[in-house]
Amino acid sequence: MKNLKIVTIAFLCIIAFSCKKENTIQSTNKKYNTGLDVSDSDKIRLLPIADTSEFFRLRLQQFESKFWLDMPPIEEQNPEGSCTSFSVAYACMSYYFNKKYNKNYELGNKGLFSPRFMHNNIKDPSKPCDTAGSSYIDAFKYLKNYGVCTWDKMPYLPKDCTSKGDTKQKENASYFKIEVATSIINLSKDYFKYLIYETKSPIMIGVVLDEGFFQLKDKGDSTIWKENIGKTDVNHAMIITGWNDKIGGGAWKVMNSWAADWGDYGYVWITYDHLLRVLVKDVVPEFRNFAFTMIPNIDTVGIKPHINTLEADLITKNSARLNSHMLSTGADEISERGFAYGKTLNDLVTISVSQLTTPFFSTNITGLTPDTYYYVLSYAKNVYGVTWDTLATRFKTLPSVPTNDTIKYCFTDNTTPQQCYSCSGGDGSGNACITKTWFTSGLNYYIDVYYFNGIPISGLVSSSGTGSGSLIITPPYVCPTGGPGTVTGDVCQDPRPCGFNSGNPNNNGNVTFTGNNFSSADGSITGNINGNTVTINLNGINVVMIRC
Repeated sequence: MKNLKIVTIAFLCIIAFSCKKENTIQSTNKKYNTGLDVSDSDKIRLLPIADTSEFFRLRLQQFESKFWLDMPPIEEQNPEGSCTSFSVAYACMSYYFNKKYNKNYELGNKGLFSPRFMHNNIKDPSKPCDTAGSSYIDAFKYLKNYGVCTWDKMPYLPKDCTSKGDTKQKENASYFKIEVATSIINLSKDYFKYLIYETKSPIMIGVVLDEGFFQLKDKGDSTIWKENIGKTDVNHAMIITGWNDKIGGGAWKVMNSWAADWGDYGYVWITYDHLLRVLVKDVVPEFRNFAFTMIPNIDTVGIKPHINTLEADLITKNSARLNSHMLSTGADEISERGFAYGKTLNDLVTISVSQLTTPFFSTNITGLTPDTYYYVLSYAKNVYGVTWDTLATRFKTLPSVPTNDTIKYCFTDNTTPQQCYSCSGGDGSGNACITKTWFTSGLNYYIDVYYFNGIPISGLVSSSGTGSGSLIITPPYVCPTGGPGTVTGDVCQDPRPCGFNSGNPNNNGNVTFTGNNFSSADGSITGNINGNTVTINLNGINVVMIRC
């Protein structure tokens, strides 16, 4: 499976720090949860610093007066302290994936990422669901090492905070990771706008909420957070998605995780100057101006199916069976798969199959032209795309022959030892023979195949010529006991298929066909026919014959 690393699109993640960790606030009519844990803030200094060179090159650019990104639908974290997972996994990873694939959230929960999976794996396991929070640092670390699964694999069910994911959920998560998290120190308004407008990146923020935040009303000016009112001191993660210079003298459009019936359809406006006040309100001043970017690492190849087209079989003059092997379903279940075949790779007929879950799948095709080569490709589709095998296989239909016709296939080999031997030195009771005699020169094999309406029915294997032998020492060779063959004195003589060499061409030479495979009644001869080629096995030795 190939792993394609995506070119950097920065996700700015800004965090504010506070010494208190209460995660629940009671508003007038509803209880709201937060949950941003800042206890590991000292680890921020270990992150590499983000590159701002491109921003400084464009720093004189004039931005539009208002602009915002198309984010995923608003969801609700209550009643848990999972705001960090909603910010990192749900909002930003979902936005990035849909932007990358131009899906516009049309995949539903298969194109959104699970805050449940993320929260369950990074929260404090010693705390109950409604009070356990989590940190950005832990979220980055988990995303880099393990990824996050899609919402449909692990939906966000309230107080379902114990499961860390089964094998399928973790496998799905492994396709959706980040490359690295980096810290930035430029918190200016222009840099925020640059990240949102130029790189189309949402900005995750961590703020210290006050009582005024919970007094915000439903719509209009009442959803603008512009000043501190009272004291609350709880940390909360949200996402800046855009701005409007005309609202409140200039404000950021911020996505929350308290459902769409809160604020301005789930959003709040935070004025430019007030955002800096709530970001910097911290008891650890040396870290309060730190910010983060993360570079996603989505396996754009691995999330799609992987497939291998196999050789066709059951070939007749006008039909064949196509075969394929499903190497991987990718990051989701298979929704369609099948084949394309034709006389050229530029003129293929596509057919789908009903088998969607088995590792191997096949289909029978008819209406083919006799004595003609056909190319075959297989494909598979999941919600993330279609994969075609890049290597086509090829087969040739049987020649067009009259009804009830016989075709001779032949092969002459004067150098390769054939399975015609005598074994001496044994006693015929299973003891090892000393020598085996191979007949190697002047030996010709034939198979006459009888066709009925172009389908092989039966055949006769024969040979001609006089073999001359060379002696090869090959101990231990155990003579057949209780099976076909004759014993004279201390010589074990197996007549199969040596009888073809001694003037008896009918000795065990009759074969019958099942499809394209054939065998003799005693099992000494087996093989298959594929177009103009016959592969025959004579007591363990393969011989390839072609149409005479």
